[in-house]
Amino acid sequence: MSDDRPEDGAAPAVIDRRIGRRRQRILRGTLSTEDLVARLLTDPILKGVPEEDVRALVAACETEDIALGTVILRQGDPSKGLYLLTKGRVRIVDDSDPSAPVTLVSRDPGAVFGDRGLILDTPIGASVRA
Repeated sequence: MSDDRPEDGAAPAVIDRRIGRRRQRILRGTLSTEDLVARLLTDPILKGVPEEDVRALVAACETEDIALGTVILRQGDPSKGLYLLTKGRVRIVDDSDPSAPVTLVSRDPGAVFGDRGLILDTPIGASVRA
């Protein structure tokens, strides 16, 4: 009997796709609007942005549930935007050798990812999987 959980027992991920010149999405899960605003105000990409603007960004975005095992960002692809994980867990994976992917780190709710490619307008440096 499968409950769609990975081997480490983590729940499927819910993410917030944030800010992006290309897309703006927010994924609400267990974090309240206040928690989302507070978390985004601490992220370096939003340093100096007034709180009222961050609140407007949160209000303008939408929630997206991501199925377990989904590749959210693929290493080498163009940057899609900034993401905020609100529920579950994601893995940051080095896929430079497709026959031997390496998990670099796991991220829990409150984690922001995708910001480097957005800021530098570079391809995604590592894959992110739900």
